[in-house]
Amino acid sequence: MSNAESKFQEEISLLKTQLEEKDHQMSVQVMEMESLRTTSLQSYTRGREEGLQAGHSAAVASFKASPEYAEEVFRQGSSFYANGFTVCAEQFKNLGHLPSDFDFSFLDTRADGFGRIGGVGPSE
Repeated sequence: MSNAESKFQEEISLLKTQLEEKDHQMSVQVMEMESLRTTSLQSYTRGREEGLQAGHSAAVASFKASPEYAEEVFRQGSSFYANGFTVCAEQFKNLGHLPSDFDFSFLDTRADGFGRIGGVGPSE
């Protein structure tokens, strides 16, 4: 093998090594991103479920106490909390546990079902 061929083989070998290292780095980054995505999704899901449960529980207690108090409790919640609250309010309405003239206007919900509190919530 000539000197030029030997040098060419070394360069090819070096490039191959660099590509393998880069491939490994990319694989690690992909795994880290996937782990972060999974963790974020789990946190989101857990927060959503806790918010829905808290909103539902708060609605039960506050609607039983006073419909006027319920509005204030609703306004203090998060969007997931508000969604749980809204679902519960509809259940109360359907079961006849709220006055027939009860004003639901403060329960401003969007088409996707996420509650909005006093006009504040996830962007449209």
